[in-house]
Amino acid sequence: MLSKNARLHHREIAETATLLADDGKLVRLGDLYGDPAHIDEIERQTIDSLQKEHQERPHLPGIKVAEFVSRYRLDASLAEKLLSHFESRGTISRQGAFLKLSEFAPQLTEEQKEIADRLLKSIASSPLANPTREELLKMYPGSFEVLKFLIAHGEVVEFRGGILLTTKDFEEVKKTVLEHLREKGKATAGELRKLLNTSRKYMIPILEKLDELKITA
Repeated sequence: MLSKNARLHHREIAETATLLADDGKLVRLGDLYGDPAHIDEIERQTIDSLQKEHQERPHLPGIKVAEFVSRYRLDASLAEKLLSHFESRGTISRQGAFLKLSEFAPQLTEEQKEIADRLLKSIASSPLANPTREELLKMYPGSFEVLKFLIAHGEVVEFRGGILLTTKDFEEVKKTVLEHLREKGKATAGELRKLLNTSRKYMIPILEKLDELKITA
């Protein structure tokens, strides 16, 4: 337990830090305080990196949060406080596991949009019997980044083994399974496979995803 003098000393430090933050001489990061010049430099470097990334890869969300954490050797708590600070300033925002400039929106080139259309048509052509990720990439050379874009933006759902469904088709699968479970109370993998008219190759990865979403768990 802290002595009375120690507790008083800590309180004085906290009060002094608050005053310095109010004067702009320290930056408050939750329950921590940092040097404004150092924090501004991290923000500037991150903005520069994001500008370069967005220019070179406009179809991707940005830089992985994990890359930012590793670059500055941050622990998870401090990284969260720094990113929240940057977001509050309106310069940088998070999109899932990625960082991006706040005003940036990923977009495909015209050529990539054509590839995306072909990918979506192939994936939707025969749901639960369609080409796998590996097969699609062979069918459409240069489609790797486009497929990543479609998955990252929620247009396509990927399952174990490279099984792919459009988000619309996966919603139909979930609806069908839920209706069956409400009616029957339970179901085996074999029953659901017959219900959806598919093979184990597709059914098992999809069931794993449904379990993960607590639909069949």
